[in-house]
Amino acid sequence: MVAVNLDSTKGDDGTYVSAWTYLNDSALATIQSASNKKSQITTTNRMTIRVRRLGRLGLEACMILGDGEQFAGNSYDSTNYVRVYAQGDEVGRFTYKPGISKQTDSAFVQNPVAFVSCLRKYRSLKIETTTFTSGTMVYSFDALDVLKGRK
Repeated sequence: MVAVNLDSTKGDDGTYVSAWTYLNDSALATIQSASNKKSQITTTNRMTIRVRRLGRLGLEACMILGDGEQFAGNSYDSTNYVRVYAQGDEVGRFTYKPGISKQTDSAFVQNPVAFVSCLRKYRSLKIETTTFTSGTMVYSFDALDVLKGRK
């Protein structure tokens, strides 16, 4: 996301000119999983999680599948969830809604504050989801220190 603030200011010769201010993306972290060798599309398939701040509204967490994989869950039959595992136990189950432009290769977590809290709590975790092509996939994330200390 890029925010642009258009204003005017006096130039050197006394005339008014446009002044542009660019604000960079509000991303707090971009986390990428290890390659998932079980993908039927490619052995380098990964999941990327982007966490960004939404001003006063809080956080947004978007999961993005790479290399052609697509989330298979939907809200009609309550299969739109991912399971999060840490230290061999399930530590969370999070529902999601369709991602960017309703594409099925990305998904927005519906409770991003709890999801990010879960990511911050554990140094390594696994996220399990169902995909159209490869069925149930497990993505491994290690050393998640990128979110430590960020609010």
